[in-house]
Amino acid sequence: MIDIKEILNENSKYIELLKNIESGKDGSCFGLNFNEISFIISAIKKQKILVVNSLNDAVKYETQLKSLGLNTFILAEKLESFNFSYFENNNKDIILALFKLITNEIDVLIVLNNVLLQKFLNPIIFKGKIISLDKTQTYNYSKLIDDLIKANYKRVEQINEMGEFSVKGDIITIFAINNDFPFRISFFDEEIEKISEFSVESYETMRELNSINICPNTLFFYDDFDYECLEKSLDIAIKNCDNAERYNNLIKLKSEIENRPFNKINCSFILPFIKEYNASIFDYLLNGEVVFLEPKLIIDNINSSYVNFLTNINNLIYEGIVLKEHKEFYLNKNNIFNTKNNKLAFLNINTSNKIFESEFVLSFLSNFTKSYNQNFNFLLEDLKNYKYKNYTIILAVNNNDKALKMQEFLKENLISSTVITNLNQIKKKEVYILVSKVYQGADFIEDKILLLGNFNIYGAKKVEIKNSKINKVFFTPEINSYCVHETFGICKCKALEKVSFNGFEKDYIILEFLNGDTLFLPTEKANLITKYIGDNENPKLNKLGTTEFLKEKNKVKSKVKEMAFDLLTLYAKRENSKGYKFNTDDMLQLEFENAFPFERTTDQEKAIKEVKEDMQKEKVMDRLVCGDVGYGKTEVALVAAYKAVLSNKQVAFLSPTTILSEQHYKTCLARMKSFMVNVEVLNRFKSTKETKKILENLKDGKIDVICGTHRLLSKDVVFKDLGLLILDEEQRFGVEDKEKIKNLKENIDVLTLSATPIPRTLHMSLIGVRDISIIDTPPKNRIPVQTIVSEYSESLVKTAIQRELDRGGQVLIVYNRVESIYQFSEHIKKMFKDVSVEVAHGQMEKKTLEDIINKVYQEEVNILISTVLIENGIDLPKANTIIITNADKLGLSQLYQLRGRVGRSDINAFAYFTYNSHLTLTEEGYKRLAALSEFSSLGSGFKIAMRDLEIRGAGEILGKQQSGHIEKVGYNMYTKLLKEAVEEIKGEKIKSKNDCKMDVKLSSFIPKDYIDSEAERLKIYEQISTIKNYSEKENLEKLLNEKYGKIKDEINNLIMVAFLKNLLIDLNVKKFTINDNLIKLEFYSKDDILQEKISKLIKFYKKSSSLKLSTLPIIEFNIEKKIIENLKIIIDILIKD
Repeated sequence: MIDIKEILNENSKYIELLKNIESGKDGSCFGLNFNEISFIISAIKKQKILVVNSLNDAVKYETQLKSLGLNTFILAEKLESFNFSYFENNNKDIILALFKLITNEIDVLIVLNNVLLQKFLNPIIFKGKIISLDKTQTYNYSKLIDDLIKANYKRVEQINEMGEFSVKGDIITIFAINNDFPFRISFFDEEIEKISEFSVESYETMRELNSINICPNTLFFYDDFDYECLEKSLDIAIKNCDNAERYNNLIKLKSEIENRPFNKINCSFILPFIKEYNASIFDYLLNGEVVFLEPKLIIDNINSSYVNFLTNINNLIYEGIVLKEHKEFYLNKNNIFNTKNNKLAFLNINTSNKIFESEFVLSFLSNFTKSYNQNFNFLLEDLKNYKYKNYTIILAVNNNDKALKMQEFLKENLISSTVITNLNQIKKKEVYILVSKVYQGADFIEDKILLLGNFNIYGAKKVEIKNSKINKVFFTPEINSYCVHETFGICKCKALEKVSFNGFEKDYIILEFLNGDTLFLPTEKANLITKYIGDNENPKLNKLGTTEFLKEKNKVKSKVKEMAFDLLTLYAKRENSKGYKFNTDDMLQLEFENAFPFERTTDQEKAIKEVKEDMQKEKVMDRLVCGDVGYGKTEVALVAAYKAVLSNKQVAFLSPTTILSEQHYKTCLARMKSFMVNVEVLNRFKSTKETKKILENLKDGKIDVICGTHRLLSKDVVFKDLGLLILDEEQRFGVEDKEKIKNLKENIDVLTLSATPIPRTLHMSLIGVRDISIIDTPPKNRIPVQTIVSEYSESLVKTAIQRELDRGGQVLIVYNRVESIYQFSEHIKKMFKDVSVEVAHGQMEKKTLEDIINKVYQEEVNILISTVLIENGIDLPKANTIIITNADKLGLSQLYQLRGRVGRSDINAFAYFTYNSHLTLTEEGYKRLAALSEFSSLGSGFKIAMRDLEIRGAGEILGKQQSGHIEKVGYNMYTKLLKEAVEEIKGEKIKSKNDCKMDVKLSSFIPKDYIDSEAERLKIYEQISTIKNYSEKENLEKLLNEKYGKIKDEINNLIMVAFLKNLLIDLNVKKFTINDNLIKLEFYSKDDILQEKISKLIKFYKKSSSLKLSTLPIIEFNIEKKIIENLKIIIDILIKD
């Protein structure tokens, strides 16, 4: 941790400030800037709450304070819905903030000012609900299960998400919401034998722990509430009720309370009636320091929020939705600053501090530190000036290598320096190089100390973000789902069924084909089926026992091969065609890249590297960059564009719509204007006169980068020297335009951008056919969108819209019925008479639709009412509220995409998913809405939604015809055929494998008392069926042991049978039979018995072996040992090289 006290002068005013804080005085400071305030906060040794006025400030302070070694957490304002909804609001961020404060897991909680109005649960109750487990203590096993349920943890067969737990014998696994990885607790009676952390995907133990804290997953602990007081309050409310709808809601609410626990009640609705909700956020801070940034702004914002709240609540009371008691939802604003903790305020201007009375007031001189962005000549010049002023200079670099390079650079320029690892190593006024992650430094003018951070010296750093699990495509079949059998095609997975034969038991997967025909698939062959994935939710079943699917497969493979051949031919042609070799990076290129105002993700860095490497080769580049909207594809394109400009080449940035071309033009202009790049745009918004001038300048080479629509493809557009074509969303261009693009692409470098995610499996299949870069990590500081699921009501819509308009934003409303959209629009206009409202839908003329979307983009429209066709890819940073009507009627992937229309800036965004309260929700609709209200920002439902989007993406990348092929054979089979086609065209030999029938006189199945869930057993069967070596076998056995307990004999038998089956398939064995005294191997051809491994097998069993040469060869061995022992012997022989 960086402690600035170690280098400040003894009589420093900063030291005076810190001494006042340490002595427990409340005070105000004037004149300090963001950097200096950060260092002061870091030097305060107490736990702190920092109150800020915007999300942008919160993120900025979090980044800086983390770099100084502090643990931080942001708690943004929480939007509450008072509708009588059956979906509890997402409170995870509040729960974690309270937990981290009360358990001292954080040094600084950063809160937005409105949080101070909120009521919180009494901290004594909350602290009592934290489950603490320690290996040295006993804990009643049954009580732990009960405590987890009371803490709102959901008991499941297998944990996948935070907030779940499962019980397997003496093992309880818990995915606590306060930990990135789940915990595994092993009991022996009431003794905790082992606590470990493990991977949710592999179940592999990551590390053992001595103790853990489990954070509750709710803020409503019904057992601790005073029900008598609650029911009494409701009785009074019911008695005084004069509104039918409100009366019915209250009766329903009272009934729920009487039938405790009432988990489905909207917590916001009952909160004012619960006396245990009486605490402020400051009550969770004990003997700490509350730091206020700009008290006047804090008070003004809180007053404004409170007025808006009262206006909204009075409307809700008038409409009969809530009660007058709901006015007590927030704390009394006159008392919100009361706290026993010490207080400190930072003010920029000399205004009075009206939050608290100051016991000391200090004023400072301050100066912002520069950002040099690796311009070391400027840095050197300033260092010399500071040295001349007799400053102590500290340069922070984040590793030893950089420190030594910096020291060498300074030495070459006659500046001596010392490398240090701690500030207490500074003894005199010299130049020091501090190995530290300090992000931004500060100029302590009065002490003559300059500290420059990593950002000041090097510019924005790249962000290391773990790859999201969301790109995993799930292929495991599920009961009652469609799947694809390798040989017989599309069928339905009906059940798992145990069959007894001659005293031996075995599980079979029951598959249903056309006309109800059934196939019993042995579980060791579970790898022959995969879940059907395609656009068709109800695909046509294939007929069992026919060549129908084989013909379909061959037909698809033929078409896939044609496509792969065309792609490979084009790829080879571009590989061999000589293009322009762009210059390697110079100082200007580095300066341009470092001027990027945000931190790059690892994926962005990788994509930029791949693009630049392509451009620096003599071959013509043709690279596709895939990534979600807002993930940074445009920056990759701009780096490439600037590289082309530095090599005196022109760049064309082609977009499918006028609005996108305008957006790209503005982005290019903002990013490139300070680097003397001439950027223009050509689209229908340009006048005839403007167009003529642009065309002349383009031909003369006066324009470096031209953005535009298909207008750029017209015959009158002539470039002086076009070197790079950037294509945005190529699949959205028309057929005629695509042909023109194809001609334009022939001899120039092409970079294509796509916002549709594609599956990794497809990416792997296309290696060597298409150069693809994938960006699937979101940018840092992307704030999750707050999702509110609620019944539709006038008051909800009015409140949500007003809230967004009050902060100067725009609102998107999704209304998916064209026939009544204008009627709905008129209704909204009556609510907001002085506000610009527009309607957009897919039946409009393209130009009209574009003009409306452009007005939204230009911020001329406050509210846009649209069908689900909200312009894809358009960046609307001011649109941070979206209201979706009849959300239960839309698919998860649609809802996911719609939610992604907001929350693209650092402003807190809101998504309201509403449903009609007068209609009965279907089971599917309920599940979709329940998935949306899950705690995780991207729950399992969204993983499925992303999978659907990726499959759609596969179709867009490969073309519509290929989408049809995917539908016929399923996505997994399609990618397999594509991979084979590519390998065949490349001349690689594809060896087809025949199946092997296993006749083993052993019981081989997973007992129900070992794994109860059918879905889970099916998943394990699939994993067992793919074992091909000892490493895979050991990993699976380890997983089973850790997850379910000791492996039973029947499972061990199955593992051995499946393992051997896969080895025998490679040896072309048609059937394997084993009983108590005989082993029999039947082969597909006579040549198969000559294989070396078969010879080794014969050699081992030579005394009892016999060979029968009939139509097909058969080898038999007489055996004496047990069946399982012989299976092990055979596997050992076959596995050895």
